[in-house]
Amino acid sequence: MAIAYLRVSFISRGKGKSALIAAAYRHRTVMYFEREGTTVNFSEKGGLIHEEFMLPADSPQWACAIALGSVGQASETFWNFVEVSEKLANAQLAREAIIALPSQLLPSQNILLAREFIETHVVSRGMVADWVYHDEPGNPHIHLMMSLRPLVADGFGAKTIIVNDENGAPKRRANGQLIRTQWSGNKADFLQFRNGWFECQNRHLALAGFDLHIDGRSYSKQNLDIAGMVHVGPEASGIERRTREAGISVSVRRAELNQHRKDENLTRIIGRPRIVLDIVSSERSVFERKDLENIIRRYSNDRTLCSHLSAEILKSPDVLRIDRAQFELDQKNLVVEKFTTKRLIRMEARMAMNSIRLLKLKSHPVRATRLDKICDRHNWLNKEQRTAIRYLVDGQSIAVVVGRAGTGKTSMLKVVAEIWKDAGYTVLGGALAGKAAEGLQNGAHIQSRTLASWQYRWDVGKDQFDSKTIFVLDEAGLVASKQMAAFLQAVKNAGAKIVLVGDAEQLQPIEAGAAFRAIADKVGYVELETILRQRDDWMREASAYLATNKTKLALKEYEAHGRIHSCRDKDEAIRQLIANWDAASSKGVNSLILAHLRRDVQKLNVLARQKLIDRNVIGREFPFETSNGSKKMGRGDRLIFLRNDNSLGVKNGTVGQVLTAAKNDIVVRVGEDDNYKCIHVNSKNYSEIDYGYATTIHKSQGVTVESVNLLVSSTLNRHLTYVAMTRHRENLNIYYSKESFKSRDELDSVLSRDNIKETTLDYENSRIYMQALRFAQNRGLNLLRVARTLYHDRIIWITDQAKRLQELGLRLQIIAPFLTQVQKEEAVTHEALVPGVSEFTKSVSQVVAAQLADHRALLRDIEMINSSLRKIFNDPERVFQKLEISSLLTDEGRYGAKLDLLREKPGILGDLRGRVGVFAGRRARQEREAVLAAAGYLSTQISLHLGYRKELKMSLERDEIERRQRMKVSIPHPSQAARNFLEKTGKFDDEQHAQRHEAYLALDQGAKAELASFATAIDQRFGHGAFLGARDKGSIEQVLTKVMAYCKGEQRQHVIKAWDLLRAAQKIESDKLRVNIAEMYSIKQSNSLSI
Repeated sequence: MAIAYLRVSFISRGKGKSALIAAAYRHRTVMYFEREGTTVNFSEKGGLIHEEFMLPADSPQWACAIALGSVGQASETFWNFVEVSEKLANAQLAREAIIALPSQLLPSQNILLAREFIETHVVSRGMVADWVYHDEPGNPHIHLMMSLRPLVADGFGAKTIIVNDENGAPKRRANGQLIRTQWSGNKADFLQFRNGWFECQNRHLALAGFDLHIDGRSYSKQNLDIAGMVHVGPEASGIERRTREAGISVSVRRAELNQHRKDENLTRIIGRPRIVLDIVSSERSVFERKDLENIIRRYSNDRTLCSHLSAEILKSPDVLRIDRAQFELDQKNLVVEKFTTKRLIRMEARMAMNSIRLLKLKSHPVRATRLDKICDRHNWLNKEQRTAIRYLVDGQSIAVVVGRAGTGKTSMLKVVAEIWKDAGYTVLGGALAGKAAEGLQNGAHIQSRTLASWQYRWDVGKDQFDSKTIFVLDEAGLVASKQMAAFLQAVKNAGAKIVLVGDAEQLQPIEAGAAFRAIADKVGYVELETILRQRDDWMREASAYLATNKTKLALKEYEAHGRIHSCRDKDEAIRQLIANWDAASSKGVNSLILAHLRRDVQKLNVLARQKLIDRNVIGREFPFETSNGSKKMGRGDRLIFLRNDNSLGVKNGTVGQVLTAAKNDIVVRVGEDDNYKCIHVNSKNYSEIDYGYATTIHKSQGVTVESVNLLVSSTLNRHLTYVAMTRHRENLNIYYSKESFKSRDELDSVLSRDNIKETTLDYENSRIYMQALRFAQNRGLNLLRVARTLYHDRIIWITDQAKRLQELGLRLQIIAPFLTQVQKEEAVTHEALVPGVSEFTKSVSQVVAAQLADHRALLRDIEMINSSLRKIFNDPERVFQKLEISSLLTDEGRYGAKLDLLREKPGILGDLRGRVGVFAGRRARQEREAVLAAAGYLSTQISLHLGYRKELKMSLERDEIERRQRMKVSIPHPSQAARNFLEKTGKFDDEQHAQRHEAYLALDQGAKAELASFATAIDQRFGHGAFLGARDKGSIEQVLTKVMAYCKGEQRQHVIKAWDLLRAAQKIESDKLRVNIAEMYSIKQSNSLSI
């Protein structure tokens, strides 16, 4: 995993070090040490991945000549020159940094990361950088050696320089002495170097698609209750190892102190496991159990302890499981559990809500005359840039701009910044990494810092935003949700304005960039390159309308050119769309089909592919096991990749064409024109693939094709319409059903509406659930699996609570007569101490049906559905009967058809509230619009309810079957000797473990075997340790909750009479386990002692 490790030290002759020997060791090569007249050879050492020798841009000729040879030769020549040039016996020869690289990145990606960092923070300051990349197992890192003197024409300059004041005059001390500082940098420069590394690392992790944030600050500054570790180093470790091998007892202070810190941190974690959750959630928003264990293993190698602590952490009420562990048998693939925290989900939801509030706030206006005057002065601006500028100065408090490199973003920002400054506003900028912030400042003339620098200055009370501030955040898609939320909150509190600038690829649903996507999805965005990609003037005009919230005018343009097609129903719309797509495809046009609903996309994919099969475009088909079942694939098929994979070089949303196909094995071409590559895909290694003829509008963000065919549904809004209608270069055809849209006015109204209203449809009781789904969607997680996991866990929780309430009442019924009756010794001997049950009066289905009928969550859902129906229909009771919700579970075909009807054609089910048409008033039309949106939302809610009910039924059936299996187990009478022993040891206090175990050890093997058999039967019937939850018969609430579920009728009296025996037997087994664990710990500790 990525770790925050960076250590800087000096290579000093006074400490017996040599820059030449250090370089030879790091380059794993042979070098001649001129000063000593010896040869050093480290060529047999392994692990070298990459090496570079980098010079500043203005290096003198002698230095450039050195760099002409190989990297190893350049390093040897340069450090020999340094060794000869430094005359002092205690001279410092070089500064070295050892930096841990993120293991998530490929070696090629780590090389780019290291190179960018070194160019920005070392070479640009005039220093020579000699660096190597070592890839030891689990520990990829670089060694960076830096020069301490500037390069001059005849060698090296001075190590120290005079410090100047703000006016360029030399600074002096009180006695008149000049103040000097190290040329290679002071403490402030080191902090900038260190912070620059973490900023650059986080940027490259985000660029690679990882939702991972490395914080280089100390734990205390991160408000984490844990102590920092002490670096031991290879020298101290070597001393410990060699002395241990020699049998000598030597204490290394650094190692001793480090072990003390480890023990202290482990004690803190055991006392408060929540610390680990705080650490992991500060690094990543979605985590696995192994991430928790990796953090715990920093302080303890005890696997049992790691497992126990991670299990305790996952029980926290703040932890939310969003994906269950499952083994996909067809893929031979293990899907591990994924978790997040409710705090992160709520934080991201608040961030999205803040963006909506900012959108509603009108602020920072600019007069049209000022805008036109400055734009006219920059007559090089194209129409797209002018459209973007008008969008940015439109008066809203938040705006989002999207565009790839080279589309004129920086030039456009330079002009809009000039407009804002001319209007009297303060324009500031920021970015995750220093390089991007510097580019924004130099290119757009916007005063910029890194985001971490802005936050630091706020903490010390400097540079606070005010109502005149406009903040431009560049590379917004690389910013983590927590940091993005902080900046949105700062802007909102100050009454300022924020502009988010990102790359089109950052709109794709991958792990990183979730914050940027969440905001862009709520407030919309303007995209550069949209208008430029379209070749007809009228299409460019329409795209400008779409970008500036004039959707109806854009639709009017497309209607005037015959590109909007009204169809009788949805089936006819799909038939016309497929026919048009097939005609264009047969002429070699790169055409894409878009729809909003996933089921529409699946249907369109199947129909489009069949057209290609009919034309023999697709070759021989072979089965390929995908994550969504087996699909046939052949040469010529168009595919879409649904998961990031660095080894293949694909991302969620990458499209490719099959070149060759075999069973579960394909070769796919991805990329366009000359910039393409061929990749080999096997279903065992990558199975998240689907047909790519049609795709959802969300996945098309950032895509450009020749032609688009769009299937419109009532679930669209202005933002989605903008995305769908700006993907094409040459042609766009729009298809809609007259059943879904009664008139063109209704089509215009739906496609022009804001996305903001969606948040008002959240139900309070399910808000965390809906927020969790959005949280997962923004990270490209499998929504179906997430939804199933959330509902499954909700079912378990509700079922547990229901059982607890039922058994609480049962406990009262049992305890009442038990406490009042006088216990008498009965002479009757039963065949078993607790007999098994073989017959049941009700079947499993009857028991489950009764539980479902009284299930509170289901009843609440039905009430919610009824309430929603009353808001949508004038005759809700009749509609409820038509839907036949309970019976839909038995027929999945009717299930989908009924819900499609509710979503697409709710008017067929009943009389809708509100009105449309020429005689309808504004309020009635608004009500009808809200009703149609609510019908679609209700369809989703009913679908989730039915899925929930189905999973609940399966869960209850499993529980009932398991309960009956347990109830069949019979617990025999113990022998008189065993009974006497259990009665005797049962009188010991719970804490008298040692005495009880000593008595047990004194028994012969036969007696021990009988007790073990007796305890096994108890465990099989009631569960392991079921009777250990209470200390006496008067406090058996929790024990009864477990035990009485497996009893029937008079058996409950049998259990109460045998209570002491049953509990004593389980105590004996508990003591045996306690002793075994203690012995295991003792062995581990003795094996790990240092001599």
